[in-house]
Amino acid sequence: MQPKKRASRRPEMIKAAFKELAAGQLKLNLFERISQRLKISRSNVDYHFGSQAALLREMMEMAFESARASTQEALLSSDTPNARLIAIADGAMNWGKSNPLYARAFSFLHWIAQDDPAVRKELEATYAAGQERLARVLLAIRLDCLKAMPSGSPDSAKPLSSVP
Repeated sequence: MQPKKRASRRPEMIKAAFKELAAGQLKLNLFERISQRLKISRSNVDYHFGSQAALLREMMEMAFESARASTQEALLSSDTPNARLIAIADGAMNWGKSNPLYARAFSFLHWIAQDDPAVRKELEATYAAGQERLARVLLAIRLDCLKAMPSGSPDSAKPLSSVP
């Protein structure tokens, strides 16, 4: 009989990292703080992420995927171009309310990025990807408006079948 393979604690480590950042401590020694919080060795955290930059990248990807899903849900429930524009803002606001840990950690990351070029670089890359996605969504809304114009009303466009 083979021993059971233990499930990865990676998601738990990422959640602990968000909690540590949200606590707003000035020192960014996340590996040490995660290992203390979860009562595991620091080398275990290092094994899963390799570097603090890799951990921060995964954290940002997780948070932005959550934000993207929130916005997409709002967009898909909107049936007119005008409602979709409002849904973009609503999705972001709803995400912030339902994920205060992510929102607070991101505020702290922005503060850290002022003095840490590696964090600044990760934030800039993550935001660039978000801006590209937003541009695609806005283009889809614009195309919906153009399709609706022959009917005389931009609000008469058909619902989006999917969000890019």
